[in-house]
Amino acid sequence: MKSTSRNLRSAIYPKDAAIITGKSLRSAGRLVLKIRTDLKKGSHQLLTIGDFCNYMGLDTKEILLKLNL
Repeated sequence: MKSTSRNLRSAIYPKDAAIITGKSLRSAGRLVLKIRTDLKKGSHQLLTIGDFCNYMGLDTKEILLKLNL
């Protein structure tokens, strides 16, 4: 029996940030690092899509659609 629900990942990576913002991969990596630093995330903690959207002032649903998640 197949599951009809999609597996949603909650972490956002520099490649995702590059797709969303239109920046280069390197610039997107710096942006993700800046957001993690500003939110006081530890080096072992991931940046969630919700954290990214709140920080950037974006709608989470639109971002999930853009990333095909």
